[in-house]
Amino acid sequence: MVATTRITDGQEILVASAQLHIASLRAALAAHEVSFDGSVRSASQGGGSGAAAVFWSPPDSTGSRSIVQVLCVAIKGTLSVPTTEAWGLRLALLELCRVGRPGTHCSEGRRTARLIGDNLPVIRYGASQGRLRRFEQAGLLEGPLTEAALQGWELSWLPVHRDLND
Repeated sequence: MVATTRITDGQEILVASAQLHIASLRAALAAHEVSFDGSVRSASQGGGSGAAAVFWSPPDSTGSRSIVQVLCVAIKGTLSVPTTEAWGLRLALLELCRVGRPGTHCSEGRRTARLIGDNLPVIRYGASQGRLRRFEQAGLLEGPLTEAALQGWELSWLPVHRDLND
């Protein structure tokens, strides 16, 4: 980051678009950007689980993106939060692999994507920087991660903090 004014110790820095200032330019301008999440309702709330992946447009001239596709899955029963987060990442990876297959609009284009999620173990596992303790979580991701690697996808990972998570 390059400052255009003097910054003192402890001073807060505000930017209009953090991705263009904090992440590397290559990651900030990935051809695809996908955020994913999972959610669980407790048995006292009726139970149930679900996950989603939100696909964003390529950045416009200001770096802003808009939503172009949302994929959702409802999962019977109450799963753990990390398992539903893995389902969200699975949705994202399966769609990236679908658009990266031969004969699709992305088959010859840039295969770069930034994946954004709020479950640090799932993000670390996707980035090959950690492990998941439960085999069903790893099992949801192994196939899509392998296919993405075989297709030549360059994936970058961005963990985010969510205040509303408990």
